[in-house]
Amino acid sequence: DRQTDIIALYKRLTELGYRCWLDIFQMGGGDSLFEKIDAGIRNAKCIIACVTPNYTKSTNCRREMSLSDALGKSIIPLLLEATTTWPPPGPMALIFTDKSYIDFCPTNGNYQKNDIWSSLEFNKVLDQLKSIVPEVQTKMATNSIDIKPQSMTVSTPIENGNQPTQTGSAATISPSQLCCIL
Repeated sequence: DRQTDIIALYKRLTELGYRCWLDIFQMGGGDSLFEKIDAGIRNAKCIIACVTPNYTKSTNCRREMSLSDALGKSIIPLLLEATTTWPPPGPMALIFTDKSYIDFCPTNGNYQKNDIWSSLEFNKVLDQLKSIVPEVQTKMATNSIDIKPQSMTVSTPIENGNQPTQTGSAATISPSQLCCIL
């Protein structure tokens, strides 16, 4: 399970100024799982796919990638665990066929202090994000230690006069979000 790494990616990207959607931060009790995921994908400018063998076998992950592809979203595949072939076998192969992955496998070993998001590979992610979402002025630092968390006010669309809300430790993202991490 790479959940810890994916949460760290979310935090790193938001520290750099990107507004991201990640299901575990956006889901509340009673929320419709598929409606929230659908909205997260539809309102994103790009999709970051954190690819592992379990991810490619998951029915829900396949649905998410199919919707992302059908909507013409830019997809950035991050390979988190080694695979024998690229694209990975199965239904996602059709979506990933024309995409190059960015290698974040543990065997890559290009990490600082076991933080995969401080590697040289992470700069490749940022380069792709800059081309897809050029309006974001990232708060780049030379080292991840130098990055200071930014104060960020992000709200949901106001419905029925309700005030903006926050879920857990992350803000609920408005329809103008930039990245959806799946």
